[in-house]
Amino acid sequence: MRIDGAPIHQRLDELYEIGAEPTGGAYRPLYGDAWATAVERVERWMKDAGLTTHRDAVGNLWGRAEGHDKGKAVVTGSHIDTVRRGGRLDGALGIVAGLTAVETLLTTKGKPRRALEVVAICEEEGSRFNTNFWGSRAITGAIDTVDPEIAAAMRERGLDPATVATAARDDIDTFVELHIEQGAVLDASRQPLAVVSAIVGTAHLEVTVTGRADHAGTTPMELRHDALAGGAAMIQAVESIARSLGSPAVATVGKVRTEPDQINVVPGRVVFTIDVRHADLGARRALEERIRSLCATIASERCLREPRKRPA
Repeated sequence: MRIDGAPIHQRLDELYEIGAEPTGGAYRPLYGDAWATAVERVERWMKDAGLTTHRDAVGNLWGRAEGHDKGKAVVTGSHIDTVRRGGRLDGALGIVAGLTAVETLLTTKGKPRRALEVVAICEEEGSRFNTNFWGSRAITGAIDTVDPEIAAAMRERGLDPATVATAARDDIDTFVELHIEQGAVLDASRQPLAVVSAIVGTAHLEVTVTGRADHAGTTPMELRHDALAGGAAMIQAVESIARSLGSPAVATVGKVRTEPDQINVVPGRVVFTIDVRHADLGARRALEERIRSLCATIASERCLREPRKRPA
């Protein structure tokens, strides 16, 4: 079957306009106005495609085509929310492409053998509330409690936080999602498509380096306990360790805060984050331990206090 790409691009453009920001990109936070408008738009497309729609207890939108055979459904889709200045394709591509594929199958082949569903998952990005994979966790029955702030936002959308457990599904056989590559491996290798073979595990660390704040003009270099210089050495070490291990190990320092943050004061305290990822759990833990150990060594060599680490 051949699929005309023009309608796909048109739908992607329509979604991208919903929540468009003046500085570029789109922002559709969970349960916000732009989010609600986008869900309504996708639901209209689903109905036009002949799918039966419903929204579950957390706001995941489902479109279903019944099959000849009974049994568990084959599902495709992606998330409807975005980060700030979100791109045109992240999440949206999986929804639009999945819907287009099911729509084409129904048009050309008629009623499917197995039930087919398209889902617009309500949230994945954690851009409004301190939660990730809210929609997916609801589907897998992994939500135990609902934060009061999220509960209030749910009620504003006519959703009842007390019924979250009803969103759980045990009748899904297969889930397939088309997603853009958010790195540059395929682009660099000039490959148009790849199949995911592993999902990386993530550890978030927050490192606090404590030195001593001193006058920048009167404190000789040999008498300083510069927290930022020590932190910089640690950050360099984080990168070196990940590079030495090679792919798929990655480690990223994304946030740095310096105190007292003045041009003429030797920094007395530095806090920075580390994002550590690897597809193998044992390797990720080993990478994390090497980072911890080397940071402690640098702190000792520079006469800084032992770095304190806790999950971010």
